[in-house]
Amino acid sequence: MILPIVLLVLVIVIIRVNSGAASMTIRPVELTRETREVLDILEDEVIFLNYAVDETMQSRSVELWQCEDGCWRVLGSSSADLTSSRGEIALRISEKNCGVFDVDDGGHAGVSWDISDSHTKQEAWTGYRLSEPTDIQAGKEITLWAKYGYRDSESIGISTSNFRSATCDFGLAVTVKFWGEKVD
Repeated sequence: MILPIVLLVLVIVIIRVNSGAASMTIRPVELTRETREVLDILEDEVIFLNYAVDETMQSRSVELWQCEDGCWRVLGSSSADLTSSRGEIALRISEKNCGVFDVDDGGHAGVSWDISDSHTKQEAWTGYRLSEPTDIQAGKEITLWAKYGYRDSESIGISTSNFRSATCDFGLAVTVKFWGEKVD
């Protein structure tokens, strides 16, 4: 009796996978051990994310947020039309700036923003980075990376993707939104 039910569920799953119904998601790229070791040598934090969208998504925007003394504000933003339904976003965060790079069938492009030196005054840090596949919806903000700094280690808060609710002395966050219309 249980075998027919299991087979029915398997058939439904197989049909759904093979139906071509594209799942609109963004997910971290699985890096090899060797690649991670090379990136560790560079001492910059680097994050690679793959995304897949359907024809309803026409553009995307990335924003760099900075928090000083509890107030979050946009430090920089970048928008671009999508040239493909699949692409990769790379984030490089160093001591002095944050770079965002887009890679898709049309090539690659990047933008970089300087970061306030207030982060050098922080004694303790906690952070968040996108670690699981996340559904993409038009206009929905997705936190890709966030880092929270505290003047003393006794003030450390929880690491959360909802960076605006984090209580920190200094913070940085990178978000992405996908849109149903073109930027240009």
